[in-house]
Amino acid sequence: MLQINIALLLELLQSIDTECQRENLDRQDWIKLVCAEKISEIQASIISKTV
Repeated sequence: MLQINIALLLELLQSIDTECQRENLDRQDWIKLVCAEKISEIQASIISKTV
């Protein structure tokens, strides 16, 4: 696993933390989950355009 640092606007971080509380996830797990979901959406969109 690779560790990275990112800078986020305070408002975005607060929104992420709100979602984390709602879904009972820690911030790191939530960010990984959302990134994986977005990548899957992008890949599905690319596949559907090539069919």
